[in-house]
Amino acid sequence: MIDTDACTGELPMEGSGGEWHAYGLVPTLGVMTDSPEVVMPPSYSATAILAGVLAILSTATCIGATLATRFVSPVAGVVILPLPAVGLVAAILGGAALRSIRRSGGTLGGRPPALIGVFVGLASAVLQGSFSIAALATYWPVRTVLAPAVETMMTQGAQHDFDAVRMALSPAASEALDDARMRMVFEGLHSRAGAFESASFGLDVLRDSHERLRALARSARGSVDQVPKPIGMKFASTRIIAYVFVDQDALGKNQVQIADILFLLPDDTAACLLADGPAAKIAQVLRIAVTIP
Repeated sequence: MIDTDACTGELPMEGSGGEWHAYGLVPTLGVMTDSPEVVMPPSYSATAILAGVLAILSTATCIGATLATRFVSPVAGVVILPLPAVGLVAAILGGAALRSIRRSGGTLGGRPPALIGVFVGLASAVLQGSFSIAALATYWPVRTVLAPAVETMMTQGAQHDFDAVRMALSPAASEALDDARMRMVFEGLHSRAGAFESASFGLDVLRDSHERLRALARSARGSVDQVPKPIGMKFASTRIIAYVFVDQDALGKNQVQIADILFLLPDDTAACLLADGPAAKIAQVLRIAVTIP
């Protein structure tokens, strides 16, 4: 049944914006169909942000560790060893974030930090990985091959088993050293430092020797063919650092051919295995008195 106005009997007009009741026209709320939609900005991907932060952190830490290695101590270079993994994680997270952003249909943002994670992370991982491999290739043979060989040689020398000592020497050094010279060196070390106990190489040796090692590296240019390897030596009464001149190619094949040794004694004097070898030349450049000639 159609309602009519109680007074006039007329039907309510369409579009009047309300409903007719006995007491008049009552307005009603209509729904606007032509109103613009509110577009929310895309949310940032947490994975993308994490990828960018890790990539930048890896790069900044590498730069800081490199400077610390150069100007403070070579031990700081240890910080770089795990950094390739951080850069690789950043690249993986960046790639995952880019994939999520692409599939989100515009509801997810964070493409710039994701790209930083991918490209900076990969670049840092490659560069830092190369450094880590080179560092380990230098460190590990000295620790596992050279230090034990030097310990054996020093023990044999203290026992005056000079034929066995020659087994660790290069052909040139073996020819230049006679038994009398070796006896004088090993007995001189015994009288100055006590009985020989052990030889080792580690971060503590690098830390204790980095100033001397830097000076040796500078003086070695144009003076000798190679920079010597520091080896820590423990005697009964003291500990010293010995710088061993060794054939690097042979060491890379797990072979030891010692060309000379510079023993730095506690009183800042030195002893040299050869009377006129690379160790004596380095001592002269550094102005270190050789008290066991």
